[in-house]
Amino acid sequence: MFKALFKKQFMELNRMYFQDNKTGKIRSPKAIIGFVCLMLFVFVSVGFAFVGISMALADALHYGNLDWLFFAMMGLMAIAVGVFGSVFTTYSSLYLARDNELLLSMPIPSKYLLAVRIITVYLSSLLYSALAWIPSVAVYIQRGYMNAKMIAFCAVLQILLSAVVTVLTCALGWVIAALAGRVKNKSIVTAVVTVAFMAGYYTVQFKLNSFLQYFAVNGGELADKIGSAIKVWVYPMYQFGLAGAGNGKSLAVFSAITVVLCILCYAILSASFVKILTTNRGAKKTEYKEKSAKTSSAGIALIKKEFKRFVKSPTYLINGGLGLLIMPAAGIAALIKKNDLQIALEQFYAEGDFFKNAVPVFAVTVVCIMVSMNLIAPPSVSLEGRNIWVLQTLPVAAEKILKAKRRIPVILNTVPAIFCTAAVCSAMNADALMTVSAVAAVVSYIFLNAALGVFFGVRKANLVWTNEAVPIKQSSAVLITMFGGMAAAAAVTAGYYFLQAIPASIYLFGVAAIFVPFILILNRWISREGAAIFETL
Repeated sequence: MFKALFKKQFMELNRMYFQDNKTGKIRSPKAIIGFVCLMLFVFVSVGFAFVGISMALADALHYGNLDWLFFAMMGLMAIAVGVFGSVFTTYSSLYLARDNELLLSMPIPSKYLLAVRIITVYLSSLLYSALAWIPSVAVYIQRGYMNAKMIAFCAVLQILLSAVVTVLTCALGWVIAALAGRVKNKSIVTAVVTVAFMAGYYTVQFKLNSFLQYFAVNGGELADKIGSAIKVWVYPMYQFGLAGAGNGKSLAVFSAITVVLCILCYAILSASFVKILTTNRGAKKTEYKEKSAKTSSAGIALIKKEFKRFVKSPTYLINGGLGLLIMPAAGIAALIKKNDLQIALEQFYAEGDFFKNAVPVFAVTVVCIMVSMNLIAPPSVSLEGRNIWVLQTLPVAAEKILKAKRRIPVILNTVPAIFCTAAVCSAMNADALMTVSAVAAVVSYIFLNAALGVFFGVRKANLVWTNEAVPIKQSSAVLITMFGGMAAAAAVTAGYYFLQAIPASIYLFGVAAIFVPFILILNRWISREGAAIFETL
């Protein structure tokens, strides 16, 4: 029984290599080899990044007799990469698998089901943590800083490190599952956690180069501070580092700590595993109270439908609406860092009159690019999938259905984009006319981008998919709209290069006026030809 469960889970874990998510069909042998080679290339590329980091740290720490600190630091990085890479699948594979009800209805002990799923999480953790740990060890071997004993210990540490990552990701998945059972919209919880991890990951990436440069200059002092912090706050990783440096006693201590953590993790999960799987709390229970039903027009009802689909799908919410968070964050950052921005602009102005006059235009381009990241409209038609007949049979014109799909990105993008544009203009000390012209250009672009999204969404509709990530992340409609929108945004700045004699405010009003005819043409096509195509999909 356990063997059969593990085989099923392992095949599910590696399904993407053998099955095309877009069509649901098995890949050909050539396609499988090509996809595997592509994934290997991605993994090797990530590994080379940690080769560079290890090379920057290895010599200084080795000659400073701080080998343990090198292994401790790279171990922490491996844990971070492992958690970041595994956390997105742990929650879904442990608690949200589609076959939960089927398996629980069978005479299969829940402890077997939990154990098998934890093993698959471990394999995922092993893969991701190895991307950082193996290159680090390889650099130390290449430098000649390791003997056979250290190499053997590091191999054991990779196994233990993956177990620690598994415990952390399982704990996080357990927290998400417990919270998701108590909130009405579970996708919000998933989206918040995902965005938080992404923000942390990219913050570390942006700070990494500065850290390495600072370490090159102040290596000894910084190493002492980091080493002291690890000894006090992350004591297990201190033992981990000593084990990597060849200390057998520390390897035994870290092994014991890892085993205890694994036992505690399994005990906690097993106590609540079935309960979380079978609980669907949703929202607080309320007593029924008779009241009048609220009605709305067909257009409002369609807009509500599109909005609910957007916020209830974590994949749609994260991939289609990330820019909705970036725009207000960028605006707030511009206001907080106003003085630093002014200093940077003074250096930019010194490059010439064009650069001085083009700054507001360039700011509009940046905001428009952030708007183009919100790919809400392009996949909206394809997401109807095989249930598109429900909309087609409603007593509602196809024109109104597509209009609702066009309005959602306009409604969601307008306020954040206006705030971001106004905040950036304020930070640049732009006058009222400049601010109004910049806002006008951005708002017109929002309408244009929404119309483009629906246009390509209808023309490139794909209703045959087995995973909603296909129309959201892999469809041609999304790619064309995103890169086409970015090209249109870049053209705003490129056009000003040839018309720099015109004041920037007048030029931006002109950009808004130029966008209007394209918006009208696209909206006309959507209402006529697009509606006719939608009715026959």
